[in-house]
Amino acid sequence: MGAAFLAGYAGLSEQVMDNSAAYLQHWIAALKQDKKLIVHAAQQAQKAADLILDGTPEPTTPAS
Repeated sequence: MGAAFLAGYAGLSEQVMDNSAAYLQHWIAALKQDKKLIVHAAQQAQKAADLILDGTPEPTTPAS
């Protein structure tokens, strides 16, 4: 997901997105078992993309 976020930000071709989509197909079984997994993965991917683009990590808060 992080690669897809960064590819979109960079305006890279659809081929890169197609490759990312093919990779994500591997995770369908896990996503079907855990409905919250996609949200968590997207949050982590966004944080990683933000760090790469900004160079500054967000402050973390303890999990409740």
